[in-house]
Amino acid sequence: MASQDINLEAADMISAAIERSGTSRLEIATLTGIPLTTLRRKLMGRSPINLEDIFLIADALGIPPVSITPNVLTSEAAA
Repeated sequence: MASQDINLEAADMISAAIERSGTSRLEIATLTGIPLTTLRRKLMGRSPINLEDIFLIADALGIPPVSITPNVLTSEAAA
């Protein structure tokens, strides 16, 4: 799987989790310290999402980081 595909999968998973939580992107940006414009770029797949982003966003949402980590990074095949 190409890195762009992994990034888009992460963006989709994070966007869905944010939507399910009812938390605004502005609030996520504030809680994580990720500037809102940067967060928007990441969620549109225009900027890479790194593991620190995943952990910060998961913490802000009160969910385990694995729930917004692309499957290819959590599968046994990645080991």
